[in-house]
Amino acid sequence: MKKHDSGMILKRIFAVVIAFAVMLSIITVPKLTTYAAGGRVKSIRVTNLPAKQLTLKKGKTFTLKTKVTVSGDVSRQVAYKTSNRKVATVSAKGKITARKKGKATITIYSKANKKKVCKIKVTVGTPASKVALNRTSATLIKGKKLKLKATVTPSKANVKSVIWKTSNKKIATVSKYGVVTAKKAGTVKITAVAKDGSGKQRTCTIKVINPIKITSLKATNNRTVQITISDAYKLAASDFAVMTKQFAVGSYRKSCMIDKVYTKDNKTYIITLNKDTYLYENHYVQVKLTKHNTYKEGTYSEGVYQYTSASTKTVEKGVAIEKFNCYLDGFGFSSVSVTGVPKGITYVKSRAGNGMEYLVFSGTPLQTGKFTTVIKSTDELGNTHTNTITWLIYDNTHLYAAATPSYSVNSPYTRTYSSKISAGGGSGNYIYRFENGERTVQGDGYWVQITNKNNVSVKFEKAGTYQFNVVVTDADNTALTATTQMVFYVKESRKVTTCVKDLSGNPISGAYIRISNRNDSDKYSAYMSGYTSENGKSIDYLAEGNYTLETGGDNYSCFSYEYLLTVNADKEMNITLPVYKVNVALDNADIPIKEYGKWYDKMGKCVGKGNILYLEKGSYQLKMQTTGTTTYNVTLAVTVNGTASVTATVLEE
Repeated sequence: MKKHDSGMILKRIFAVVIAFAVMLSIITVPKLTTYAAGGRVKSIRVTNLPAKQLTLKKGKTFTLKTKVTVSGDVSRQVAYKTSNRKVATVSAKGKITARKKGKATITIYSKANKKKVCKIKVTVGTPASKVALNRTSATLIKGKKLKLKATVTPSKANVKSVIWKTSNKKIATVSKYGVVTAKKAGTVKITAVAKDGSGKQRTCTIKVINPIKITSLKATNNRTVQITISDAYKLAASDFAVMTKQFAVGSYRKSCMIDKVYTKDNKTYIITLNKDTYLYENHYVQVKLTKHNTYKEGTYSEGVYQYTSASTKTVEKGVAIEKFNCYLDGFGFSSVSVTGVPKGITYVKSRAGNGMEYLVFSGTPLQTGKFTTVIKSTDELGNTHTNTITWLIYDNTHLYAAATPSYSVNSPYTRTYSSKISAGGGSGNYIYRFENGERTVQGDGYWVQITNKNNVSVKFEKAGTYQFNVVVTDADNTALTATTQMVFYVKESRKVTTCVKDLSGNPISGAYIRISNRNDSDKYSAYMSGYTSENGKSIDYLAEGNYTLETGGDNYSCFSYEYLLTVNADKEMNITLPVYKVNVALDNADIPIKEYGKWYDKMGKCVGKGNILYLEKGSYQLKMQTTGTTTYNVTLAVTVNGTASVTATVLEE
């Protein structure tokens, strides 16, 4: 081939390439024209950083995610550049690589409009490793505020600030300083995000509730009030105020001291009152939440009960009876029905100065016999009392007898009932025997004896119903007799041992124990009382039920203790009183201990008796008078911090 021919071929090839390029330019130019004429880049932002800054450790990388907002048909492509390649580089895809400690600025700009940029400040150093909050959960009342505090670690982190976010602005907002404002009821998450782009964050879940109200109030006993509030909210004892009054129309004047407040769920609260400011039966009680402008009122009552009682009245036919009163045992005014009144006897309803209602019976009985009067009364609270009176109306030729039923529990102890059997008629001089002619009957688990005239001693070791016929004989006319039946209802008991000690662990002897049944209808274990033995113990046998146990007594009358006791099995109660034992001797050893009298403090209050005192912690100035033939005045100064032995000074007569 000739040389000029090869040149021509090259020219032709070049011409084809040029023509192809021109053709491509013709195809693409219209689109570029559309970008410029019909579209606009509005903004560029980074979506995976909380703020326009980033802290990275040397050698670490982070890829930016960008969002370009445009109008019309315009390119969303961006490019990246760094202000300091020695500190941080950035790839075409937005991947930042930390090179060495220092600062750099990464600029993101639109390819369609280089004036639209977003700048990210990059620090190569120590990023946040953790964000902590002072609260991770809280309950906030609508309209209230809560200050959250965020702590960024480690301490050498380059950026220690956070960005605050709320998951629902309608429920709660949060300021840039972490102040949360509750807007409406609901649950919201408040998040503190590390500002340095490390991704570390911590969330506090906040429950917003409407202003709290006390929805219910119940005085469960004379020292415990239970309330329920509208929403769960943590309250302290200082948030409560408890007041009491006697009359519905009266004002609350009496403040009750609060010992403690307990709750399991921050919604139902049990308030325990101090022993010196307890509630009285059927008085009014008010609980107020002092910081929340809400209160609730109620009354304290042991509950509606049905009570029965029985008695015997012996009167002579044709002889005017002395007026006698039958109290109705109710609260307020009562409605009363009376049936079975013997002929010649009438009654009227009356009311004592203390408010107690009673029936007054009077008149002259007109016929002999045994009659039953039933009195049923219902008081204002709905309590009912049924009182049965058995009338024995006699003359010289008629003899009648009766015995009221008894209720108890089985135990190894002997009980004595005085005037158990009533009789009237004949000469008035009687012999009491069981129908077997003996004064004693016994069997499997029981023993009953008529001890003195109509007194009866019993021991029932097993539960059950026991019935015994008793024959009453006129001692001056043995042909004149009357028979009555004694009935004993005995319920299964539980053994309750009460152990009383002082703060040093010393058993307290002579401590007074009173156990009262909280069920006024229960006749088996209404109440019982006694004193602890030398080992500080008292043993009682009780029917199953709920009781109030109280301690008090001559030996430490300066202090009393109350405990709510549920008896459903044998149990041992260990009670530690907040007192210390103080042994007292007189500087005159000739005065015997049995002549030591009662000790009184400066206020004239008795704090104990004898040579052993049980005192609360503190300092005392006490006085005492001996009780022997010669009376001495005695003074005692003592500071109680624990078990002590002290000597008192005997003054002249």
